[in-house]
Amino acid sequence: PVAPAPPAPAPAPAPAPTPPKEKPAAVPTPIAAPAAASPTKSALKDTKKYPTPTQSVKIADQDSNGASSELSSSLQLRSMSFSNFDDLDDLLIGGDVEEQEEELLAWSTQKAHHLSDWKIVVDDSYNKTTVTYHVHKLVLSTGPTKAEHFERRFMTGGQGNETHVELSKSAADAMPQLLDFMYSRQDELTLNTGNAVGLRHLGKLYGIRKLVVLVTTFLRQDLKAPTSLHYLCAAAEFQDLTVMTRASEVCAANITTVDRDLLTGLDAPLFSMVVACDKVACSSDELSKIVGEFCRKNEDEMDHDLLQAVTSSKNMPTVDCSESVYLLSQSETHEKVDAKSDLESRCILSGSTAWSGTLVGQLKKFPENVGPYDLLSAELKVKLLEDALVRAKTDTSHGDSQKADISAQRDARVMEAIAHKDAELDKSFRQVKELHSHTEFYKRELASFQRVPAGLKGSKIASAYNPSGGKHEKQKPSAMPPIAQEKDLVGCLYPEGANLWPMYYYKNA
Repeated sequence: PVAPAPPAPAPAPAPAPTPPKEKPAAVPTPIAAPAAASPTKSALKDTKKYPTPTQSVKIADQDSNGASSELSSSLQLRSMSFSNFDDLDDLLIGGDVEEQEEELLAWSTQKAHHLSDWKIVVDDSYNKTTVTYHVHKLVLSTGPTKAEHFERRFMTGGQGNETHVELSKSAADAMPQLLDFMYSRQDELTLNTGNAVGLRHLGKLYGIRKLVVLVTTFLRQDLKAPTSLHYLCAAAEFQDLTVMTRASEVCAANITTVDRDLLTGLDAPLFSMVVACDKVACSSDELSKIVGEFCRKNEDEMDHDLLQAVTSSKNMPTVDCSESVYLLSQSETHEKVDAKSDLESRCILSGSTAWSGTLVGQLKKFPENVGPYDLLSAELKVKLLEDALVRAKTDTSHGDSQKADISAQRDARVMEAIAHKDAELDKSFRQVKELHSHTEFYKRELASFQRVPAGLKGSKIASAYNPSGGKHEKQKPSAMPPIAQEKDLVGCLYPEGANLWPMYYYKNA
């Protein structure tokens, strides 16, 4: 018998359907979409054909909780947004790709570009103009050329997206070079006498340490006599006392070689720094000439304090005679009675000492010729004239004494010269007399030598010269004394080689 079939099991309840998950929004190009999960075998088993590069691939996968999820990712292998990358595929088959020059970040004064996110608005206080620089926070606040000012500001947050600053002309002109330096991220900086002080100011203003080091090193090398006046004026524009002090010292040490017109044309505080400096390298009289020229150019600004500052006895203990009367008039005009310096006494001493060359020349010859002497008060004129008269009397007495001394010295020198000449003549006369005596002696001695007669025969005698003799007596002597006469030629001859010397004998009567 066949066993009855077991009852059919009850059908299992169908699993609750999983609600379909919402597809993620498509990621806009050119930003890459999230990477799709690797397809499983079950997901790819029913795939009838491989997807083409332009088709979308749908992938079913299990999430971390085991729930089934479907991710839709549109992978555009040939994206229209990056079509310029197609030539890079040639690298797979050994091709060469030409490297393209990358465009670096840059600042701009026209419009925002390169994703710039900050603005620096510069007001030129001299030209009354405004320039806006579009820049990047990242460049301003990071790297070796960063500005500590912007680093602190960006770290602390705050509202706004710009910095507003008012600068003088030279600092405003240097702003582009400052930004070029910051964007270079290196030491690329072109420095010269014209932009150094402005860049140093900007470096300190924004806290750019590397810039300040480079500019200050350049200043130390470039600050010399020809550039000292420029640096003095440029540093005064920013109240840079360190550069002002150094520039005034260099100018004072070369005060006779710097441009005199530019020097005396300085503003009063700057000129005072130079002439009051311990480094002044010129005589007191020469300095008084420079001060006098400055005072003439700045008579409208002259006052008690300025006059005392530029005529201090520390560097100008004496006054040149050509400036004494003028500076004396300035002293009387501007110095206060209860705070007078010794300038008046220095000028009176100089003017009275050189009374013949200065005081007399300053006296008015014509009514229209009004000079510094005419501007003096009557009291000061009397004082100056009294001192000049006393000095003139002293000079006259001293002059007479000097003339007498000079005359006596001249007479003494003349008498000494005459005596010297007389002694030389006496010596010459004695020498001539002695030479005459020697000459007479030698003449007597020469007269004692007699010619050996022709008739003398001997083994050493070759022949004799006798014009009236035989044929063997016709050969003249080879030489004779200069004073010999024709009759002295007759006599015996002594042979020596090819020469026949005349023979003499000494006969002392």
